[in-house]
Amino acid sequence: MKTFKIFIVVFLMFVFTFNVKAICSDTELNEFVSNMQLGYSLDKDETIVDENGKEYLIPQKYAYLIKIYPYSEKIKVMVKDSFSNEAEEAKYNENLEQYVYGSYIHYSPKTYTISIYGNEKSSCPNALISSAEITMPSFNEYSLYSACENNDDEMCSIVYDSSNLTKEEFDKAMEDKAEKNRINNMNFFEKVGYYISKYWFFIVAPIIIISIIYGYKILSHKKRMRKL
Repeated sequence: MKTFKIFIVVFLMFVFTFNVKAICSDTELNEFVSNMQLGYSLDKDETIVDENGKEYLIPQKYAYLIKIYPYSEKIKVMVKDSFSNEAEEAKYNENLEQYVYGSYIHYSPKTYTISIYGNEKSSCPNALISSAEITMPSFNEYSLYSACENNDDEMCSIVYDSSNLTKEEFDKAMEDKAEKNRINNMNFFEKVGYYISKYWFFIVAPIIIISIIYGYKILSHKKRMRKL
């Protein structure tokens, strides 16, 4: 059997621990579960390699991955979401070395209840040892826009709360960032030319106004001198 290893470190957001219920009398198992952690990460294409150095691509399938770790042969992890209210078992992923449950795209916050049970190998089969809740943020539809391609702006994150963001505001923010990046990549002379071309009116207008005022004063002065 081939051995695979992920060489992309997965960042977990909002990590939780479990509070053990006093149902199972297995002290060792209770302590193990109390030290388990729960979190989630964004799902994405992952590159893995086998022991021969051959690379494989695991394509993205979900919006988020709920992750529970570490592994124990004495427990079963069940997941129930607030939409369907149906429980499913989270499978152990040997590549990630974690229990993993996929969460698809949803446009309103979705809460998952993760329950840890003893299995048939434990001294507490089918007994609920602990449970915890985790809420997945709503999906940011703007993350699919072309402006977000290869863009690390927070507005392009699929977890960004865009519920109060209009398309006009998003487009304006993306244009402003693109312009800022363009300026940052200019040399000194290019920046001077850019600012002159962009703000020429604010430079020229005061000069014109001052010239008109002084021109008027000069003409008025000449008229007064002629009358003398």
